[in-house]
Amino acid sequence: MASRADIDHQDRGRTGAEPARDAGGADDTAGGAPGLSGASAPAPASASATGTGRGVRPVMSWRGRAAVLLVTVVGVFVVLFTNQWLTERFTETTRNRAAVRQALYAGNVLSELRRNSIVPLLLSR
Repeated sequence: MASRADIDHQDRGRTGAEPARDAGGADDTAGGAPGLSGASAPAPASASATGTGRGVRPVMSWRGRAAVLLVTVVGVFVVLFTNQWLTERFTETTRNRAAVRQALYAGNVLSELRRNSIVPLLLSR
């Protein structure tokens, strides 16, 4: 809906530099409440002063609602699918890294055992 300043600006454009006046001839910008100073009735809520009809929000059609529902369902499906897929990839990567780390640690333990296997023989003498 157009603001009071927009309506006054449009009226000044048509009549020169005069402020907007209602049907009774009283000046709305002189401190009085708009629409209360004269005999003019206020515009209905569905019509705006500029004639563009922006004052009322149109009801969404069933096609619009279906489109919103479809986009929402597709979005939820994409989020769930990618979450599952990325979780599987992360698990597989983690398992592979753990297997490599386990082989490395096992090799290190065996190497230390071989290197220190002489210690019990030296202590038993």
